[in-house]
Amino acid sequence: MKKILLILFTLFSFQLFACKCEGWNKETIDKLKQKSDYIFIGTVVGNVNLNNNEIHDYSWRTNNSSSEVVIKVERIIKGKLESEYVYITQFNQGNCSRFFIKGKKYIITGLKIKKFISLTSQKKNKYLEKIKTQTETIEIPDVEFKKNKFYIKNLGGNFKGWNKLAKKETLISTNICDSGSPNSPFWNLILN
Repeated sequence: MKKILLILFTLFSFQLFACKCEGWNKETIDKLKQKSDYIFIGTVVGNVNLNNNEIHDYSWRTNNSSSEVVIKVERIIKGKLESEYVYITQFNQGNCSRFFIKGKKYIITGLKIKKFISLTSQKKNKYLEKIKTQTETIEIPDVEFKKNKFYIKNLGGNFKGWNKLAKKETLISTNICDSGSPNSPFWNLILN
């Protein structure tokens, strides 16, 4: 029952706070290509759940899908990869997170993450920002990404585990707006 309520809450939350992707055209794709560290095509081969997230576990067990995955790289379009496997995370993407399906092929653009840095102190932070909706108050995480470091405030996570993974593997941040499946408009624009 708890899992069903969690899934229903998640589905209704997505409708309330829908992700809005930029309209893709040659100009916006060119800008995305410039800012991305990597662009590649690969197939999802595994789940990464360093935060022990119940939704990720349930989704992987029942649908073979997750927002944090391992992808086997088949074709590199931009960047130099030292391994045939890339680890995808979508920290702070919220409703812009893509749930990747095991065995499916995707084209990914993304930024390399070398380190996660938590800006949240152990004590209660008096600078928490909040947003009010009609029914609740939601804390917004402060996030900044610069020089391949993710600075995060007000967002729980297994920073030690992610940092350990980032030291030995290629870890990339992407989202639903910066990735696509075969024959999607995004896929076709990136490859043309």
